[in-house]
Amino acid sequence: FDVAQAFCTELNTTTGIPSTSILSVVAVEGFNVSVELAQACFDPTSGIYDEHLCQLYRSEWKQLVNTRETAILVQISLPFDPWGDLVEPWVMSVRAVFRRYENTTNGAILFYMDGGITEQIDVVDEIYGLIPMMIIFTIGGAFVMVTLYFRSAVVALRLVISIGIVLTQIYGLAVLVFQRHILIWIVPYLSQFQSILWVTPVLTFPILVGLGMDYDIFLTTRIYEYRRHPSGLIDNREAVCRAVSKTGGVITTAGMIMGLAFGGLMMSSTMFLAEAGMMLSLAVLCDTFII
Repeated sequence: FDVAQAFCTELNTTTGIPSTSILSVVAVEGFNVSVELAQACFDPTSGIYDEHLCQLYRSEWKQLVNTRETAILVQISLPFDPWGDLVEPWVMSVRAVFRRYENTTNGAILFYMDGGITEQIDVVDEIYGLIPMMIIFTIGGAFVMVTLYFRSAVVALRLVISIGIVLTQIYGLAVLVFQRHILIWIVPYLSQFQSILWVTPVLTFPILVGLGMDYDIFLTTRIYEYRRHPSGLIDNREAVCRAVSKTGGVITTAGMIMGLAFGGLMMSSTMFLAEAGMMLSLAVLCDTFII
């Protein structure tokens, strides 16, 4: 009880949450309930017992304390948008208070947070913690397969570098379009986007890697075939020229069709579809005409 009361007080001073926004059996509408007063509410013979007040308190006790009286629920009403940008820093500061109290009590008292956006914050942190592993497996797998197929680590390395260029350009443009609003004078509805949805980079990354590889491998395969021509008279330069001549029209046409298909998603009012559509469309066009 004393720890919970001290916690609510520190929550008020550390995170700036008004005491009136904290509801628990140790704090009611900004008033700290002492141990003596809490005990008196369950003892009608106490000199400070008040029937009306204690009846209300006992009702709150049933809702905020478990039947074994080993856990206390603290409800907090945030004075700002519970889904806005201020929530994540606030959750981190509250969890820092959690850790201090758990360390002080040597783990005898545990703290948990639930409700609102807290679960989504945990999911995002967990997923983004796995992104480095996803990048290693995706890029590493592509490097190994291309190396084995062309029997050249140099070709695979060049492919990885080209993929890196595409990803850098696409994610950079996404920030400029959806966060910096550089195209708002052309597309006014972009003003409704304040940031890039957290899930968009995660889901588009493997697709962007695939889009950055397909046409490149198509062209490189044709260069490889010309270079290994039985006549042995085709040098590197001529092999590249012939491959571009033979595949350029097909790659350009296919790239434009796919770019237009993905571009249709940009007209969606759904945040994820608009962002993913722009990224995929620009990635195809970048891979077709630049890389």
